[in-house]
Amino acid sequence: MNSLTEAKRIQNIELSLLRRIMAAAAPDALDLALGELTYPLPQPLAKHAGKLLLTETPRYTPNAGLPALRNQVAAYYDHQTDESRVCITNGAEEALFVTLTALVNDGDLIAIPDPDYPAYPALATMVNARIVRLPYKHDLITIDWDQWASLLAKGVKFLLFSHPANPHGRFFSDNEIERLINICARNGIVLIVDEIYRELYFAQKPLSFAGRYDHLIVIGGLSKSHCMSGWRIGWITSPLSIAPAMIKTRQYVSTCSNWLSQMLAIYALSTDGLKLIASIRKRLRDNCRSAIGFIKDRFTPEGSETPSTHRITTIHSPDATPYIMIETGGDDVAYAIELAQRGIITAPGTAFGNLTRGWIRINASALDAPPKDQK
Repeated sequence: MNSLTEAKRIQNIELSLLRRIMAAAAPDALDLALGELTYPLPQPLAKHAGKLLLTETPRYTPNAGLPALRNQVAAYYDHQTDESRVCITNGAEEALFVTLTALVNDGDLIAIPDPDYPAYPALATMVNARIVRLPYKHDLITIDWDQWASLLAKGVKFLLFSHPANPHGRFFSDNEIERLINICARNGIVLIVDEIYRELYFAQKPLSFAGRYDHLIVIGGLSKSHCMSGWRIGWITSPLSIAPAMIKTRQYVSTCSNWLSQMLAIYALSTDGLKLIASIRKRLRDNCRSAIGFIKDRFTPEGSETPSTHRITTIHSPDATPYIMIETGGDDVAYAIELAQRGIITAPGTAFGNLTRGWIRINASALDAPPKDQK
């Protein structure tokens, strides 16, 4: 009788490094490793959801999503795409899985920046792809464009990255977007751009890649922008030639997204719904500033406290996302475990790539103090 074993495609995939950190944490530890905003669902969205439940009975929807929501997503991108190219998914993570499953063949080479979201290499491994990392410089900002161009010219079929970037919050200027697209066009590379953090910026709004390249997949969703992570609404926008493959793949992954979530998403992407993002963004900006000030005052060499043998040498302030990167000058995993034992859970930089070994990532929104009228 054959033994029951896991499939080869997942044998080299481990549970998140965060599991190891959380296992070491005190029971009442403060979780700064969160990948979502800790703020409540905005009241207008909560009230609208209640009204929706009183009007209809939730049922299955089309595999690609409700037509009204697909049209609303297209409008969000200023109609640089159209509803026939949009597929609604259960969050951006499912959108990524569906995209790679629909497009990638065994042995295809996928380029992923270093550092970037840990799920990308895991998902690439699950579809039997090979992976090459594109390193940033140590400052987490600078790119050696000649190095990237050289690496991308070596048989890469797909380039997958977050924009703005998780964990360091960088995003490309208009000229950089064109430069990257030109490199990809020369090499016949498909761009897969995860724009889930696009609305969580602090000064200049990041440009979208939508409508700028023929071989482009854009991933988006409402988990971050509207504090709707538990509602599981994401989407894929793709070229018309591949859109049916996305929808077909999605059908056999989870059939369709929740009716109520889709109906609420239509409102979230309306003119009134998009206005809600401004207050969320301001609250996050204030949290980031306060967190950086607190860290500088307490835990840098000039500060008043030294929590361990590890010393904070650099604090990287993001241009977008809730994440602050902190360089410890030592073993980031050991430091994260030590902090967890002290009651603070952080994400070790090793989880995101080789470049961020020695760094930890914290989510500034988890340090939030609710506005006075919400206490």
